[in-house]
Amino acid sequence: MSDINITEALNEIRKAGRMFRAFEHVEKVLTAAAGLEQNERELLASVGSLKHAQESAMAALLRIQEDAKQTTDAAVAKAERIGLEADMAAKRVRDAADKYDEDTRRDLEAAVKEAAANCKKSMDMSVQLSHDIAAGRAELDDLNKKIAKARAAAAAIVKEG
Repeated sequence: MSDINITEALNEIRKAGRMFRAFEHVEKVLTAAAGLEQNERELLASVGSLKHAQESAMAALLRIQEDAKQTTDAAVAKAERIGLEADMAAKRVRDAADKYDEDTRRDLEAAVKEAAANCKKSMDMSVQLSHDIAAGRAELDDLNKKIAKARAAAAAIVKEG
């Protein structure tokens, strides 16, 4: 009779071992499933964050496009206004020029010639000043060389003495 109880007990222990291994397997599967659920939650959060970033980027792009359109429209309007103002100013200048008589034109030509002569004098003076500056620089370089020689000679005298 004791054989039956031991055999039954052994069968029960084996059966319990199989159940334990099955529970261990189920535990591993459930742990993996929990990890997958966590990954899914993190991915969904990332997707939400990316969607929000995309929406923000699209909103910023739309603002930039609208700003660019407004800036372009304003620039075109300003250019048109400047063009009209330039045309009107040119017409005023032409009308004013037409009003001058021959004496006024001669006076203007004389003033232009005088200005050109003064400009030439200024250019000649500028060229002369450039030559004077170059000569002064050469003289300064020469003096600097003489000073360097004098310093070297003085250093040599001090060294000897």
